[in-house]
Amino acid sequence: MIEWMSKEDPRRLFLKPIENVYFTPAWPIKRLADKYFQIVKNMVTPRDVWKIVAQGGIVNVDLTDDNGWLPITDDALYEINLTMKGDVLLYPKWPMTDYFLAFEKVGFKPDPTDDEKRYIGFYEETDIPFDGSAGIVKLYTVKGMSPIRLELYNDGIEDEKVVLRFRTNMCVIKEIPKPAVFRKIQHYKELKVA
Repeated sequence: MIEWMSKEDPRRLFLKPIENVYFTPAWPIKRLADKYFQIVKNMVTPRDVWKIVAQGGIVNVDLTDDNGWLPITDDALYEINLTMKGDVLLYPKWPMTDYFLAFEKVGFKPDPTDDEKRYIGFYEETDIPFDGSAGIVKLYTVKGMSPIRLELYNDGIEDEKVVLRFRTNMCVIKEIPKPAVFRKIQHYKELKVA
């Protein structure tokens, strides 16, 4: 799941031991779909990714199992809070080939190379500043899911240094019967209208 959260949203807080999550039936990963899990233990690890994006250029940051962004064990859930420093447009893509934020109308998806469609479905530093004062982007990753791509586009007049700050809450989970309280984790197919 990819979701922007305001500074007032209580879901910004990381999951902690004894808290519960629910993966909706739309998840194509059988061991998770329509099941409830409890957080057994967790550890938060910060990681910054620095990029230089040339004027008019695009740089991709891929969240895959090759670079540690997707868990490698079945009993792991990564909960990631993302903030950003730098004057670029950030387009989330999940799966990596499809813009996550788009309109229903055919042809109205982000396109950094098109002046009219450049400003559809993006985040910028004012939305997700380094200190999280306005908001964050929350991502959840599990073993076997489609990787996520963060596409960075520089629409400025000079090269731009960008820092993506990831705070990753690495959780160990165990399946449990349906609890009274849980956090729902939806699959992107449920969230997309386009």
